[in-house]
Amino acid sequence: MHLAKLDKVKAAVQLAKLRAQEILASESDPLSHLRDFEHLWIEADYCRELQDYGNLDDDVYVARQMGQPEQEIRAWLMERLGTLAAG
Repeated sequence: MHLAKLDKVKAAVQLAKLRAQEILASESDPLSHLRDFEHLWIEADYCRELQDYGNLDDDVYVARQMGQPEQEIRAWLMERLGTLAAG
């Protein structure tokens, strides 16, 4: 095994990708994991690379307030996590 030292941002991005992959693979409810990405974003000093994922909780809140059905919100969220996991 080869170990490499990563800076805070690269480590947070890698952890976010792995978390997204875990959520997708386990078919867990993505709505229960929104704060995971927010936490990583904060710990990485609000890095630009995780900006679109660190605010997922806020995005879901706005979608709910606008009357979006939970099923559509979940589908949108799964798509976003798929993008992150593939990146």
